[in-house]
Amino acid sequence: MNQSISAQQLRPVVFSLCGRQRYHDAIKIVIAFARKGYIDFDAADECSKSAVAFGDAAAAKMLAEEIHKLASQNWRSWQLHYKAYHADQRWSEAYDALCQVERYSDGVNDEFYLGKAEVLERLLRSSDATDELGKIRDPNSPLIISRYALLKATILAQEKQHQEVVDYLTPLLEGLPADIYAASCWKLCGRSLDALSRFDQAYSALAHGNALQAKIENLVIQNNAVRRRVEVFRKLFRSDWVSDWSAVDPGNDAPVFLVGFPRSGTTLLEQVLDAHEGVQAMEEPQ
Repeated sequence: MNQSISAQQLRPVVFSLCGRQRYHDAIKIVIAFARKGYIDFDAADECSKSAVAFGDAAAAKMLAEEIHKLASQNWRSWQLHYKAYHADQRWSEAYDALCQVERYSDGVNDEFYLGKAEVLERLLRSSDATDELGKIRDPNSPLIISRYALLKATILAQEKQHQEVVDYLTPLLEGLPADIYAASCWKLCGRSLDALSRFDQAYSALAHGNALQAKIENLVIQNNAVRRRVEVFRKLFRSDWVSDWSAVDPGNDAPVFLVGFPRSGTTLLEQVLDAHEGVQAMEEPQ
């Protein structure tokens, strides 16, 4: 962009660029103004949010570093660092950035404590995460209730307290806002129900969570490749067809079928078994 922009025009221009996915241009403008002594943190936040939304943690980190050079003792520059580290799943650095936010700000809010608890949970410091959740003044605020519920239930699940997860989430689920955190709450409840061998309830909760996520993200679950594969198997393995199979002599060469959900470790297990001289693994079906 070659046209000159005034300080008053900066924020509208940046928001417009980010809305058109041109966050790289927006970042350049924000940094150019910052180097001239004018830092608009709202504009910088919008750039960071846009970069993170498109999976560009590197751009968010570059912006944070440039602003930090010019305002190292401003809590909002540390907040930009936190968002970049969070997007890149660098939890230790994200935690350190939040500590600096608390150090330089006049006061922190419930959103801050929730973010800090989330980072501590990712660092497997569940006790410290629970302490931070306890500092939240209004956990039932519509702005954070579903995120708070997910985090609290995640900590319980991390400690294998599946019945506690179910007891905590069940009364809340229907009343949560229809957001991505609520969808995750439904699925987390489903996984805990599954661990408790309450399979019908688990399926119902997981289906509800998947449907809510699909609606939020505008996905068509019926077109999912895994679902299509499962439907093919259901139609193929009919009871009348399976009943006609001849019995296999359980000798030394008896086949073993290794099945599981995608990304669950089946390929790794197959490779481990195949390393044994007495096992021959077949090609994984595509």
